[in-house]
Amino acid sequence: MLAAGRGTRLGSITASCPKPLVPVGDSTPLGIWLTELDRHGFDEIIVNAHYLADQIVEFVESRDWKSPVRVVREDSLRGTAGSTRSLLESSGISDAVVIHADNYFRGDLSPLLEAFAGRPQSVEICMYTFECDDPSDVGVVDVDSNGIVYRFSEKDTSAVSREANAAIFVVARSVVLSITDEADFSAEVLPKFVGRIIAVPLDGVVVDIGTPGRLQHARSIAEEGSAN
Repeated sequence: MLAAGRGTRLGSITASCPKPLVPVGDSTPLGIWLTELDRHGFDEIIVNAHYLADQIVEFVESRDWKSPVRVVREDSLRGTAGSTRSLLESSGISDAVVIHADNYFRGDLSPLLEAFAGRPQSVEICMYTFECDDPSDVGVVDVDSNGIVYRFSEKDTSAVSREANAAIFVVARSVVLSITDEADFSAEVLPKFVGRIIAVPLDGVVVDIGTPGRLQHARSIAEEGSAN
């Protein structure tokens, strides 16, 4: 779980609160993700922390989890790729779920885990995708009839595809070991695996709460969900 970022675009909202702990509905992105991951009974859940790390640690330690949960403090930001390798390389984990713990999520990881378990031998990554309105604001993928990703377009206004990267992945250990000096997992690591990635449409919602407008959007979705 990548939870080290500051979320500077949220301004005063994250002045005293790390982005993964910003309230959304009756929970927080970190709380939602820990609950979802914990119910699947993983061998270990690893959370990295940097900005206001004490709050991340306190939140994790405030509840009892079925799965072991470990917070790793990072003295400096390494980017999503660097942190992924650092967290997983020394753990001995073979395959892993990689998620951004500051994204609001409503859904179920089961279809993604099942797709990874039943993947062809040549596939090393399964990723959730969602339909977006504006490809200039996200990374989108082109897939073939079998769901295999054959092209990435990062914030490209001319992109035809509307199938966006949800930044929720299951990866083989070989993917982690391939990371060298890359900083961004989605922009720099994923393109190296074109043809070896399966896109799985998300039956749910994921929202990057990185701006006040997106945060309000996520809160509106959460309110609608609680009303139903």
